[in-house]
Amino acid sequence: EEAEKRPQKFLIFEQVVKELGESKEIKLESIKCGIFPDPTNRSRVIFQTRDKHTLRFFIAILELNQSKIIMLEADTTSLIKAKGASTLILGLKEDANTNLMEIIQHFSDSGAQWRHYYIHERVNYFTSCNHPRLKSKGRLLSEVEYKNKWVITLKEKLTQVT
Repeated sequence: EEAEKRPQKFLIFEQVVKELGESKEIKLESIKCGIFPDPTNRSRVIFQTRDKHTLRFFIAILELNQSKIIMLEADTTSLIKAKGASTLILGLKEDANTNLMEIIQHFSDSGAQWRHYYIHERVNYFTSCNHPRLKSKGRLLSEVEYKNKWVITLKEKLTQVT
């Protein structure tokens, strides 16, 4: 399900992904902000957000060297008990939609955590990419500096995947 209300973090993710899509070797196919599905167990973490909305995720589909790459990120900073999470870079196995939905569902069921063993069973390749630090040499980065660092980091990770 697509989210109507997009958090600030999605707007930054969107700008970063669009900038990646401007490079000649990467084609941006789509980007959206989705809502995690209800857990199939008693886990309630995805409902414990600061803005009272169910936890959202960001997904971008890219094409690189004729391979489809999925970038997936949970908006874990919206959680009341904020968690660090990385951007996942995935090359899904056959039946990609089913595998992607299972990975997203498993996150909901796992207390808002990516379980790497579970992901590895559903992908041909997988890496995670940590966000850049907000501070550099004791000073807070500007939004532009932060986005630039993130673009560079993601480009490096993408070249390792294909």
